[in-house]
Amino acid sequence: MATIYLRHEVHGTKVAIAEEEALSDESNGWERYMLDDDREEDDVPAFLSPRRKGGRSKRTE
Repeated sequence: MATIYLRHEVHGTKVAIAEEEALSDESNGWERYMLDDDREEDDVPAFLSPRRKGGRSKRTE
């Protein structure tokens, strides 16, 4: 059984277990990658970035 790692700009990452599945996924915007590939910090989707803590700052007059 093959293990093919795929990533998508919106949907994140997944593992395909067959070449046919990977080919189908690639036609839907997924791209293959190796686990040892280093990704640039800018390539991380916004929804994976840490959330800001706290709310609005209080106004002092």
